[in-house]
Amino acid sequence: MPRGRKPVNPQSLQDQMAALTRQIEECETELKNLKIKKKELSRQIEAKQKDELYSAFMKSGKTLEDILGILSEDTAAEADENSAEEN
Repeated sequence: MPRGRKPVNPQSLQDQMAALTRQIEECETELKNLKIKKKELSRQIEAKQKDELYSAFMKSGKTLEDILGILSEDTAAEADENSAEEN
């Protein structure tokens, strides 16, 4: 035989709401910390890539102008390919 529902204690609902609010604040703080760590890792990756690029540049024996010229030629060739594909 069913006994019916237990009466809901309004205070416990308020306590639950407060606990959820605290959990949300903790999660938001953790999210902020994770975003800061992500940004720092991105900076470290970028710095490593710059170091590798500079090392390769120095080993190549080419001048800065040579490298910039090569990059400009590659960029122009890509632009030509893209415009040809569009037409």
